[in-house]
Amino acid sequence: MSKTFELRKIIKQILDMTIGKTYYELASDTAVFPYKVYSFENIDLGDVERDDLILLVDIWGKDDVSEVEFLTDEIENIFNNLNSPSATSLPTFYRISRKPIPDEDKAIKHRQLKFQIQNYYIG
Repeated sequence: MSKTFELRKIIKQILDMTIGKTYYELASDTAVFPYKVYSFENIDLGDVERDDLILLVDIWGKDDVSEVEFLTDEIENIFNNLNSPSATSLPTFYRISRKPIPDEDKAIKHRQLKFQIQNYYIG
């Protein structure tokens, strides 16, 4: 299994513990609010044994901002200083930022979390 796919699997399993469907990079056109979209902003390949990645988690909701804030709080708390090893991937997550993102549709509520991942690979 590829190292990126293994890391994606870990992240999706964690995000799936929260309400709403989880998507990678793009949500479905028929996505039901609230939902989460995660992606990698960049990957720094400085060390042979470790990749440093920036994980973006976008949380989307409609009408009720408290639902989006609650979900954002929950995801932030789960990932903050989380070490989540698997058989071949040893990621540790660190908070970087949290911000609201305005949408043209005033009913859409959007928050973005950014985490650094320090990921060591086995094998």
